[in-house]
Amino acid sequence: MRSAFPTLTPAQVNNYLQEGAAPIGVIPNETFGYGRVDALGALAMIPPPTISGPQGVTIVGGISSPPLPFTIGGTGKLSISVVPSVGSMGAAVSPSTCGNPATSCTLTLTPAVGTTGASTVQVTVTDGANRTQSVQVPVTVTTAAPPTITITSGATQSIVADGTIAPIIFTLTGTAPLTVTPFTNSGSSITFNTGCGTTTMICTANLGSAPASLGPMSVLLNVQDSYGQIATGSATLMITTPPAPTIAITSGGNQSVTVSGTIAPVTFTLTGTAPLAVVTNTNDIGSITITAGCGTTTMICTAILGSAGATAGTSTLALTVEDNYAQSASTSIKITEIAAPGSSAGSTQGGSGGGGGALDPWALLGLSGLILLRVNSSQRKSRTRCAIRTWHRIDSTGPGGTN
Repeated sequence: MRSAFPTLTPAQVNNYLQEGAAPIGVIPNETFGYGRVDALGALAMIPPPTISGPQGVTIVGGISSPPLPFTIGGTGKLSISVVPSVGSMGAAVSPSTCGNPATSCTLTLTPAVGTTGASTVQVTVTDGANRTQSVQVPVTVTTAAPPTITITSGATQSIVADGTIAPIIFTLTGTAPLTVTPFTNSGSSITFNTGCGTTTMICTANLGSAPASLGPMSVLLNVQDSYGQIATGSATLMITTPPAPTIAITSGGNQSVTVSGTIAPVTFTLTGTAPLAVVTNTNDIGSITITAGCGTTTMICTAILGSAGATAGTSTLALTVEDNYAQSASTSIKITEIAAPGSSAGSTQGGSGGGGGALDPWALLGLSGLILLRVNSSQRKSRTRCAIRTWHRIDSTGPGGTN
């Protein structure tokens, strides 16, 4: 008895020996006591193990059942064994001291992913004399509910080409782990927040920048569970033409410049979607240079125009900015070339038939002499008239008279 039940006390051993003895006569008596000692009979007097519960359960493949409680009883150290009817069923008994000495325990079952159907799990308790008591636990394994995906933000967007796409936020339901796979008709890369479909069911799809091509962009999000069940969510993004470019001259607009003089630089500001190209057109400005990076790395640009023409007149400079979407804007300035003071730029020498030709030095000298003669003659006439008037005044008064 002590080998089978080492925890029995001497009093318990004595009691089971008395209860299991083969009676001789009326027991107890003075001659034979409780009868003849019967070791097997004494063992039979020790209560066999007992088990109640656990109850049947319906669970989803790949998902652990809730803890299923059961109670065991018996003498001494008890052992627990769990044998599922299918090998793809995991089982765990808690606590680890179940049967020694704990008598209130739980059973957790975990069927393999993808398994379905009815099966059983046998739970057996064994005592020190190898006596057993078992219970059959019915288990029904079902397929998980299919996953779902619901887009809660960003399902419909209108974005200019190369603009930033707002994140698409969506919610998942289903049996984790869930796998989300994106598809687009633009080839854009899509990333998800960490843990999407595993540790969290609220996810964010980040798409970065819109493509340069115009038109609708479709985004499909497929969510799949471990049972091959799939659900799809979709978003439609309309890629539109960006605002047309603009160009505004901020300094060095219309100018008046001496012929062959230096033209002031023309500074202008661009707006639009880079890269922008600036095209120049002029009727008489020989050298035009646009600062590097204009329309790509900077939107504040300068046109270096060099020198004005050698002939008086008007030159025009047109500046046109173009984007990659066939949109453009233009502006223009006028450069007025004027002759230097004291010169008649652009004329030629000429005689009587030229009309307006420049005079040669000898002609200028003769003209100045003629002017001098006319001045002297005029002065002489003025003095003569003055003398005559004086003489007439003296003659008319006479000696002692009045005029």
